[in-house]
Amino acid sequence: MRFTAMGMNQRRLGKYELQERLGSGAIGEIWKAFNTQQRRYVTIKIIPVNAQTSDDFTPRFYREAQMLAALRHPDIVSIQDFHMSQSGSEAYIIMDYVEGPSLADYLSTTAHMGKIPPPAEIVRLLAPIADALDYAHQRSVVHGALRPAAILLGKADATSPSPGEPKLTDFGLNHIQNPLALPLDSVSYISPEIAQGLASTNRSDLYALGMILYEMC
Repeated sequence: MRFTAMGMNQRRLGKYELQERLGSGAIGEIWKAFNTQQRRYVTIKIIPVNAQTSDDFTPRFYREAQMLAALRHPDIVSIQDFHMSQSGSEAYIIMDYVEGPSLADYLSTTAHMGKIPPPAEIVRLLAPIADALDYAHQRSVVHGALRPAAILLGKADATSPSPGEPKLTDFGLNHIQNPLALPLDSVSYISPEIAQGLASTNRSDLYALGMILYEMC
């Protein structure tokens, strides 16, 4: 498969048809795309390499992507594939598509309604995330950029007011990109050691999870 740097009007990357931009920012763009060979929807994260400051980005990207693609857990969004463009100006991570809002969207909606999630709902949403983190930590994988926007909630049952099942995404973002490049609304979840420019550890993820729990309560 040949991946070239994406032009402004380009709507296709190899076998993937880009259909909807789900988000963008300092860390790149996220697209809903269609795999024309497997006939299924996927999510593609497009990372601009020219925004990176490290000269070893390409080998680091492949090393981290291979490690993350090996994670197989029901509450972690699986990575299907990853590529670099021929020009080397963009990196692509292809993941399972999760239809539904993020935990950040859910918290924003409940806040505007003046509501606080009930304890049982908090446990239902965060216990699987804690289990996913434990699974990753046992395999020496640190998330490093845990925040509500990195927790996707699958499509909810039409008869239930509760959001869908949580899935964790953006694993290893701190190794591929500078976590301090995250949006300002994500800074609250960055642990002190990451803010000081030190390497993230398992405790960094626990700090972020604790901040999310505090916010939900």
